[in-house]
Amino acid sequence: MKKSNIKRFFKGEIYIIITAVLWGFISVFTLPLNDAGFSSAEITFVRSVLAAVFLGAVLLFKDKKLFKVSVRDIPMLMFLGIACFMTVCLLYTISIEENGSSVAVMLMYTSPIWTVVMSRFIFKEKITPYKVVALIGILCGCALLSFGGTVNITVKGLLIGLATGLFLALYVVFGKKAGKNYSAETVTFYVFLFSGVAAFFVCRGWYIPAKIAATPISLVYLCGLSVFSTALAYMFYSKGLKTVSAGKASMISTLEIVVATVVGIIAFGADVGILGYAGIAVTVLSLIFLELCDKNGVGKRDVKDEGNEQSEKNGQNEKDDNNINGDKTESEQCL
Repeated sequence: MKKSNIKRFFKGEIYIIITAVLWGFISVFTLPLNDAGFSSAEITFVRSVLAAVFLGAVLLFKDKKLFKVSVRDIPMLMFLGIACFMTVCLLYTISIEENGSSVAVMLMYTSPIWTVVMSRFIFKEKITPYKVVALIGILCGCALLSFGGTVNITVKGLLIGLATGLFLALYVVFGKKAGKNYSAETVTFYVFLFSGVAAFFVCRGWYIPAKIAATPISLVYLCGLSVFSTALAYMFYSKGLKTVSAGKASMISTLEIVVATVVGIIAFGADVGILGYAGIAVTVLSLIFLELCDKNGVGKRDVKDEGNEQSEKNGQNEKDDNNINGDKTESEQCL
């Protein structure tokens, strides 16, 4: 990697970390909404709609042309919004009901496993020994953070929990593919647009205005959730996926559970015990190990800046064309 591309690479990692932090604050918004009687489906609908409105305003201000997408890419964007984002939100709620919150969180964070395996075949990302070690450490850390007591799980609960992790991984993989052709703002706008439309019918959204009117303070929490932990979080995630491998991005995003735990301790007086603090340490140390391996060049070829890769391909094409015609210029690529 050239120096400029290394800077872009680590900038992408910072975007993923910001995403994890914003996701970690979700409970600050959702717990008051749950107390106010909002279901997961209703919260998913409102946060999708408000996030789409916010991102739509960003696109209008930035460049109206960013609304334009190819017809052939609409199914993929619909899949991201409906089959990934909305489905993950709903499956996670069902998983909590079946398994309890601790097991549900742990099963959801099997997503890095799915992501690493799928990325090996789709993006040709290497599954290196250091990545496996870091992944095992991250999973162990998440387990220590999640399992604070007796674990009860059914076969149905196990399948639902694993499905949550799978669909979360699919968001990472297809989100990376979508990010090759469109800006992060464009991708996330359409994700929440399609999610909002689908969730409207799932939760009977026509009742939501009356529910908000009955508890006006809920609008404040809904706006906070939609802007910070949804629109901005997923926008930064899409930006990060442009330069960070899907597998690594999925692993870094597990910082969410660490942030959520710290938020729970500070804001809600949660008691995680010695296992919880050990889980925080193991997760963070595993991510540091992952980062140090990349920094020292162990995983340098695992991720190659896509913009640089495309430029190199274009440069090679230009050389080939010049060898044939002598005067052709490099065509501009739309990333």
